[in-house]
Amino acid sequence: MTDVFAPLDEVESTFEPCCRDLDPRAFDPAAAASGVERLARVEKWAAGARLRLAEQIDESVVGEGENSRARWLAQRTGQSTRDAARDLGITDTLSQLDATDAALRSGELSADQA
Repeated sequence: MTDVFAPLDEVESTFEPCCRDLDPRAFDPAAAASGVERLARVEKWAAGARLRLAEQIDESVVGEGENSRARWLAQRTGQSTRDAARDLGITDTLSQLDATDAALRSGELSADQA
């Protein structure tokens, strides 16, 4: 089976230094706006994938307890536990919402919009 996450190795190795070394003062307003739009698109794709994967996370990974999935997700994403719980609520209904799922996959919707 092919490692579907293998392309992320290259993305991580190039994206991290791009973000770390970014000097906003080096860009004129139009270039900065273009960069913001491109980064927003990447964020939406990543958030959609994260939401869809989070549906599969269960107690075998996070342990048992009230809100353990939400705490686990919050610790890894930097979200509040409340926001992580909201995201998990979305994942629980996503399989029933074909249009929302398609919009998340294509980057048309952010996690907040879902």
